Formats: sequence, structure tokens, C-alpha cells
Amino acid sequence: MSITFDLRYLRYFIAVAEELNFTRAAERLHTVQPSLSQQIKRLEEIVGTPLFWRDKHHLQMSAAGAVFLEQARKILQCADDAVESARRAGRAESGRLTVSFPPSVEALYTDFLHVLRVKYPSVQIYLRNLQSLEQVEALRNHSIDVGFTSGPSDDDDSIEFELIACLKTVAILPASHPLAKLRAVPIMKLALLPLVRPSRLLPAPNRIIEEISNQNGVRFQNSVEVDNLLATVNAVASGAGFALVPEHVGLILTKGVVAKPIEMKTQPCLDIFLAYRKDNLSPALQLFVRTFHEYVKAQTEHERTLSR
Repeated sequence: MSITFDLRYLRYFIAVAEELNFTRAAERLHTVQPSLSQQIKRLEEIVGTPLFWRDKHHLQMSAAGAVFLEQARKILQCADDAVESARRAGRAESGRLTVSFPPSVEALYTDFLHVLRVKYPSVQIYLRNLQSLEQVEALRNHSIDVGFTSGPSDDDDSIEFELIACLKTVAILPASHPLAKLRAVPIMKLALLPLVRPSRLLPAPNRIIEEISNQNGVRFQNSVEVDNLLATVNAVASGAGFALVPEHVGLILTKGVVAKPIEMKTQPCLDIFLAYRKDNLSPALQLFVRTFHEYVKAQTEHERTLSR
């Protein structure tokens, strides 16, 4: 049998059970004793059994009342938890987040940012372009909430790093170069050209270049050093040489520059991580991370469907 009653009955009952005195319980509840007595009597009618034994001088809980007290406390706690969860969700949906990407990586996640804005239009999103090492420092000093970075910091366990992508390496060349006509460029032929190299202050892309060099037995001729991907593309466009870059750079290529797969023994990947402070309990951040996980799951399921 389904029983429905006002949660106030439970609060009245708990007060009387804890005080074992109607007068004190009424004062605690800011009501009058006759009204409280009537509410408890009505509750006992609903339950169908006495919850208290009464005489002129004493009030004692019955065995049924003791069982009911334990469950009543649980029910009220669940109700309070539900209210607080809803409030947290409301605060999250009207919160603000500062999100950082290395230059050009945001091009990979424009669809996700669109989904986030449509689903939670009141969340204020601030975007910053920072290199991976700069992101780690920005997370430490709380100037960003979440970052898409190309590598975790081995000496910092205060930041959560979730691996979210592994980007293949491609070569970008001037469209006019003879090698640009090939479907895929042999690594040995690339080694004959000058390399537009990322700055030594960028460890992740330099690590990929060293892996390619060591695993394929080649040594590259350095041309110029650049500190971001847009500068890399522009240097290649100007004829300074070729560059080894993550495949997503194909999304930002200028006219006159092409991206080509590379023929080589192994294919090192550039790992991309979602990074945020473990002690950041911001509801907006939790909403962001949860929505990102849902987005990735939906994308994965979509790709599986297309591959069938």
C-alpha cells in the first residue's frame, strides 16, 4: 500500500522523539503544543500503530516508533541531499569557467564547446591560449579552471590529468614542393630538407621529433625555431622548410601549405590531456568534466556506428 504524507510530519515526529516532551518539542518547532499533539496523532493514524506510549507524566517511544525514527531520519536526509544537489546544479549552470588550449588545439573541440554552450547557456566560458607548461602553472595559481594540455607534470600530484586523445604526426610542406605531390612522404626524403623546429621550451613536440629521429635513424637539419603552431605554418609557407606537427594542424593551414602522412617505421603520437586541479570543487568544473565525458562517449558510439 502506498502512503503519502507531508514531510513536516517526519520533522514533527523526530522533534518529539528526541525531546520526549511535547512542550519542549513545540518550542523547538516554533508551534503550539496542542497542534503538535494533533499532528503526531494524525501521523500515528497514517502509520497504523502507536509511535509513543503516553501517560500523564511520561512520554515513551514504542518499538514501532524506534523503527520509524531511524527511517524518518534517512528520508529527511535524502530529501535534504536532493535539495542541495539541485542547488549545486543550479549554481553550476550559472557559473563561470576559464578554459585553456595550446594554440590551435581548440579547433579539435569546437563542437564540444558548442554543445556546452547550447546545453548550459548561462555558464560563462572564458578561453585562453597557453602552452602546456604555462597551463600547469596557471592551474597551480588558479588563473584557469581546466586545460587541454600535451603532457602531465611528473612532479605535481595536485592536478588530475585525463588522457583524451593521441594525435598522429604529419609533415607540412609548401604546396609547391615536389614532395607535396606524394600521397605519403618517406621520412628519409624529409630528412634532406631543413626542419622548422618548435622552441626548446616546448618539450612535448620536441619529444615527438626526437622519437621519430631515433626510431628511424635520421637526423634533421634545423632551419628556424618557432614558439607556436601558427608561426610554424607561416614559416613553412615562407619556404623556411618543412615541419613535423600533430595532425589537427591541418585544420588551420594557410593557402600554399599542405599536410601529408609520413612513411616511417613507427608513428609516435602527441598525447592530449584534460587537466584540472583535484581540489577544485567548483560545480561548474564538475559540470564541464561530466559534459565532456558524455560528449566523448557519444562521439565514440557515433564512430562505431559509422564503421559497421
